[in-house]
Amino acid sequence: MTASQGTKVFFHEDDYGAVELLPVGAWVHCEQQLGRIAEHDVKHRAPGGVGWTSIYIREDSPVSMVELGLTLVELDAALSPHLPFTDEVETGYSTYREPVQRTRAWVVSGYMVLYASWDESGRVRSIFCSSSFVEPAKQPSFLAAMKALGALRPLLLVDWNADALLRLDDTEMLQRWLTGEEESEDEA
Repeated sequence: MTASQGTKVFFHEDDYGAVELLPVGAWVHCEQQLGRIAEHDVKHRAPGGVGWTSIYIREDSPVSMVELGLTLVELDAALSPHLPFTDEVETGYSTYREPVQRTRAWVVSGYMVLYASWDESGRVRSIFCSSSFVEPAKQPSFLAAMKALGALRPLLLVDWNADALLRLDDTEMLQRWLTGEEESEDEA
């Protein structure tokens, strides 16, 4: 598919990294962080169950995307046959918007967009999704894109909001995540 000319996409600043792709080597780290988040949730749930009395800040992965050596050229070759893309990406909050440099967005549907940022040399620094919802008609394209991406490097998907952790090459688990059936896989 080709670039979506004139199409701007926006992600709320809170959505950055809420559903992210990481090297499989970050699996144990993600499991530990998901456990700490669950413990924090129980310990700091506000009286009445609305909100929390403290925030938890996730630790960065000890294994970075840059270490994989994945380039924007490779990523684009894997994803663009399945999803239209745009380089007109904005972030912010409420009515405030600002452009995001060196970030491409592959549009799946509605709120579901796959974002990737890269450094000056073209190495991918991060990949994340803005949502976990993909309308049923768009799921085949999304799954084909994820399969192509998983073929490039061993990657995992972690949905910090839904407590889900799975290998990107596990199509069955990915499908279960899309339908809300997957909460967490026990082993890598």
